[in-house]
Amino acid sequence: MGFVAQRPRIYVEYHGRLGNQLFQYALAKSIAERIQGEVINVDWIYRASHGTRPAIQAFQLEARSPDLIDECVIRLVTGRTGRRIGRIISGIIPKMIVDKEDGFNVEVNQINKSVYLRGYWQSYRYFDMIAEKLFLQMKPRLALSDRTECARTVAQSDGTVVIHVRRGDYIHNPGFSEIFVSHGKEFYMRALQLFAKVRPIERLIVVSDDPVWCRENLRLGYSTFVMEQPPLGDWEDLWLMASARRIVIAASSFSWWAGWLVYRKGGAVVAPMVWRQGAEVPPRDLIPHEWHLI
Repeated sequence: MGFVAQRPRIYVEYHGRLGNQLFQYALAKSIAERIQGEVINVDWIYRASHGTRPAIQAFQLEARSPDLIDECVIRLVTGRTGRRIGRIISGIIPKMIVDKEDGFNVEVNQINKSVYLRGYWQSYRYFDMIAEKLFLQMKPRLALSDRTECARTVAQSDGTVVIHVRRGDYIHNPGFSEIFVSHGKEFYMRALQLFAKVRPIERLIVVSDDPVWCRENLRLGYSTFVMEQPPLGDWEDLWLMASARRIVIAASSFSWWAGWLVYRKGGAVVAPMVWRQGAEVPPRDLIPHEWHLI
């Protein structure tokens, strides 16, 4: 059979952390559903650079690791020789499609056979058609820690608002701080005022990669519990935030997925208008119309 697969194979490279990886998987799964293919996790590139498997594998998603034929295909597609061969024997070696990072790329609608995906693919429009199925798939493989399970119970109550604060590399990594925006107290105050107009707020749960800063600086006028770093991994924080009925997200892909999960079950989401330094609006095709922007 050579390199010709019985079912189309959607090879997806994983880059970045959990939020980025979920966008990458979501597009691959959407294409696989449309053309009756299967998702192949290209994780050896990630493992080589990070020394660990992608965080996305904490969730019960429908994808598999490459077999021997897949490994050969991946090396051909990603190497210079492979791309030259691909131009000669187009249709046998999958085409590589690279994200242009400028909103939804209509080229993905034309995919009808095996393909190799590289990029971040940060738009809900890529997977709108499988949103319900994706929502049902996104369950953790492991049990939550006792601490997180207890916080989830509180997060699910009507009077609770969950807040995500992204600092970390946004503040301390010069390459990131020149691009990304970490919002402060004023943004969260405005978001809470919006929620309070609709329903009283009794308490806040704050999830952050900088809990010390939040305890010292984020006094917002409500009873507040600031979560410590999750013992089992970032996926715990994501699952905790997804339990909320109301959430204020940060300008990050990780935070975005928490908002999307809340939104899919009928909850309310407030998101920042500014996501990048120097930009006055969010990246194109990132924010669903039903979310509130501040």
